[in-house]
Amino acid sequence: MKTKHLFFLSVAVFSAFYSCKKQDAAANNNGNDNNNGSNNTIVYNVNKQTMLDLVNQARQNGCTCGTTVMPSVATVSWNDQLAKAAYDHSADMKTNNYFSHTSLDGTTPGTRITTAGYAWSTYGENIAMGYP
Repeated sequence: MKTKHLFFLSVAVFSAFYSCKKQDAAANNNGNDNNNGSNNTIVYNVNKQTMLDLVNQARQNGCTCGTTVMPSVATVSWNDQLAKAAYDHSADMKTNNYFSHTSLDGTTPGTRITTAGYAWSTYGENIAMGYP
């Protein structure tokens, strides 16, 4: 199950990069907020379930990238801990005007994931920017 979350981390980072605006928690967000019990609420400007469905559809269909055939792979599930880690890193990059897997304080993706409370054995992070 943990490995299914790995791909999602990269998707969360990508989508969170476009969602780094802070809003009042009471603002209308169409039910797409994540409140993990902390004072931090993530307000998504996308529907989490729709995004997850699209990602899983692409994973199930497989694809060809150049001459490399990528077969169908298992679906992934949403994980609030990974979404929070991705969102926070995204917000930090935006606030401090940098673009890197390593935070300005030296924090790595693995450290951010662990700090968010997710037990992992391997991870991947995609911080792609500027793709529709």
